[in-house]
Amino acid sequence: MKNYYSFLIIIILAIPIQSYSSDTTLTQVKLQLKWKHQFQFAGYYAAIEKGYYKELGIEVELIEANNKELPIDALISGKAQFATGTSDIVLLRAAGKPVVLLATIFQHSAQVLLVSETSKIEYVHSLVGKRLIIEPHAADIIAYMKDEDVALNRVIQLPHSFNINMLVENKADAMTAYLTDEPFLLQQQSFDYKIFSPISGNIDFYGDILITSEQLLKENTDEIIELIYNKYSKRHSKEHLVFEAEKMKKLILSDVVPIGYSNYRRWEKTVKIYQETGLLDADEDITGLFYT
Repeated sequence: MKNYYSFLIIIILAIPIQSYSSDTTLTQVKLQLKWKHQFQFAGYYAAIEKGYYKELGIEVELIEANNKELPIDALISGKAQFATGTSDIVLLRAAGKPVVLLATIFQHSAQVLLVSETSKIEYVHSLVGKRLIIEPHAADIIAYMKDEDVALNRVIQLPHSFNINMLVENKADAMTAYLTDEPFLLQQQSFDYKIFSPISGNIDFYGDILITSEQLLKENTDEIIELIYNKYSKRHSKEHLVFEAEKMKKLILSDVVPIGYSNYRRWEKTVKIYQETGLLDADEDITGLFYT
């Protein structure tokens, strides 16, 4: 697990603190998660539990996502100093949001399309005219669909309730999902489904990232599963957390690249794909996106 923590040191680069001693007041930091408590954020839970942040003079509070405010808005408003996000940080930066990338956690995005076998959808293009449950900020999925000539106005869009029963009960034909999460729930119900991944269409964006605001800059798996289950959330079963952990290994690739690593040229390719699919204007400036 020590390799998992290596990226966390990046956090202190944005906070002016001195070496910590027992009589030093801890710097309070809030980290806004982009989703509910689950294994996806295991590194943060472990670092808190092991006391790594406190050794650096930092006390970190993890804020679970809610339906009332987007994580990016919590960051920009100052309610949180850090947030987890995705490659749509490119679009946010182009839209004038003062956000900065600190570290890349997932080398590949976990976002996929889940399709009911009964829908007879064989290809992404077959989504035309079908009922699709999609959240507003599924940028890599939207880019994937546009690349396959399936603009959002060509599908019947349904709001995302993050409830797989919409698919199981045939109230939808497809839904955006996380590879580490919803497939497990469908398997538990013996539901037949297909997975369409942007990677299969050469849309290979980074997944989970750690971000902060410009303003701030200027001024062992079993143990983790027990920790999340007992202290943070019982929303998922232990079996579900194990499933999530196994899927994450293939997305994080910590045995291939250091956690936190970002390739600038790969981000350039992401920008190019956003431009080619019409999600980003060709002349948009994303200067300042990267922390240097």
